[in-house]
Amino acid sequence: MVLGAIGAAMIFSGSDGDGTTGTRSAPPATAPVTKGDLTAAKTMPASLTHGTPTPLRGTLQGTVTWLPKPGDTISRGETLYKVDNRPVTALYGDTPMYRELKQGHEGPDVKQLNENLRALGYTAPYGDTYTGETTAAVRTWQKDRSLRATGTVEKGLVVFVSGTIRVGELKAQKGGPAAEAILTYTGRGRSVTAMLPLSDQKLARKGDSVDVILPGGKSVRGRITGVETVSPDASDGPGGGGESGADDKKKSEVKVSIAIEDQKALGDLRNATVDVDFTSEVRKNVFHVPITALVARTGGGYGLEVTGGGTTRTVPVELGMFSNGRVEVKGTDLRPGMKVAVPT
Repeated sequence: MVLGAIGAAMIFSGSDGDGTTGTRSAPPATAPVTKGDLTAAKTMPASLTHGTPTPLRGTLQGTVTWLPKPGDTISRGETLYKVDNRPVTALYGDTPMYRELKQGHEGPDVKQLNENLRALGYTAPYGDTYTGETTAAVRTWQKDRSLRATGTVEKGLVVFVSGTIRVGELKAQKGGPAAEAILTYTGRGRSVTAMLPLSDQKLARKGDSVDVILPGGKSVRGRITGVETVSPDASDGPGGGGESGADDKKKSEVKVSIAIEDQKALGDLRNATVDVDFTSEVRKNVFHVPITALVARTGGGYGLEVTGGGTTRTVPVELGMFSNGRVEVKGTDLRPGMKVAVPT
């Protein structure tokens, strides 16, 4: 690619004798010499999705009497599904509900229950103890949810999730048993996943910003939130029954997770193939010009046709990094803002 770009510059720009000085009429098109950072990027294909689906399995005995629709979003305090016409409620938290919660209990699950009750507007204590105040708040909450006001939270009537979720695939059916797979869900926001070869692992560092190129060419900013090495499936490895030599082609990859902060910039785009520009190199505070500004010098090397005062002179330069149609140039006669000839 670099040689082709230089060749194009030679063809369109021509040369100037010994390539050091000359006087000709000024060309019709020019571009300024820029001084600043020049960034090179490697573009890799990626997938825009709502993330990896999480399965939700019911634990209550009974019959499924209501289900949401795929694509519905469910937030704190809202109904995930119903069993025997009783709502199963989504609350926020990292600790799954593994027991019935009642007065006297202590632990992180109680703490997040108290936090959720307060967030929903009920008077609940701070801390990880299920107090009488918690019991009173739960009774009020149960009445508002048309549940029997026992003051005890039955296991299975609450599901703790990390935040607002988006319903994926429905696994259960109305009228079916509730103690089975109910649905899958993802986070509400859309994110990007890229798979890189191990040799490119250095391109992806957690916290780095990247450019995500959407179908149609629009670019949005993303932030790398996770980098992990993914090994090929064991069934594809030695002894897995694949074709001879096929296992030699299976390589570990690097899974890169990218968050998109400006979700509105994605419009209505859902599942799609996108490109991600990973920064491979940054040259700080250097001179750079369009590649097409280069001219070949007699005897080798390259120069720039600098214009001014109605004439043009050729300034010799050394070439550095190439990136996005631009090239780093070095020369004693260069200064920011000087005009160089480019083909029209």
